[in-house]
Amino acid sequence: MYLELQDVDRLSGDQFERLYCLLLEAEGWDAQQTSKQGGDGGIDIVAIKDKEGLLIQCKRSNRPLGWDAIKEVVAGAAKYQHLYPTIRFAKLAVTNQSFNTNSKEQARYNKVQLWERTELAIKLKASKLPFSTLASFSDFTDELV
Repeated sequence: MYLELQDVDRLSGDQFERLYCLLLEAEGWDAQQTSKQGGDGGIDIVAIKDKEGLLIQCKRSNRPLGWDAIKEVVAGAAKYQHLYPTIRFAKLAVTNQSFNTNSKEQARYNKVQLWERTELAIKLKASKLPFSTLASFSDFTDELV
């Protein structure tokens, strides 16, 4: 049994970030969540493959999102570009739902890619992560009981 969208909809924000790291790793990226203790600076995940990178802001929600994720990833990009000067980063905002019209317009202006529910479904299907992967999300398994 593989992870499906309805499983993802029950994850916390942190669990959603961890899941996206796993999905990116399945595609060959070295993906790491950023530190929450010192503040993430608007970036939840840094993923690197060769000399390319992804700076990602994750938003798990139960409704369409405004453009906060776009603002956060744009604001955080300079810090990570400084930390990894040889990596060419793309900025992304990802969600388990969708972004509203204003978000999509702001993303275009700020050169931020948006991955919505459709992209998440494609990644889940391609990765074929087993449902047992959620066992590593101990706080999620408690919710299943």
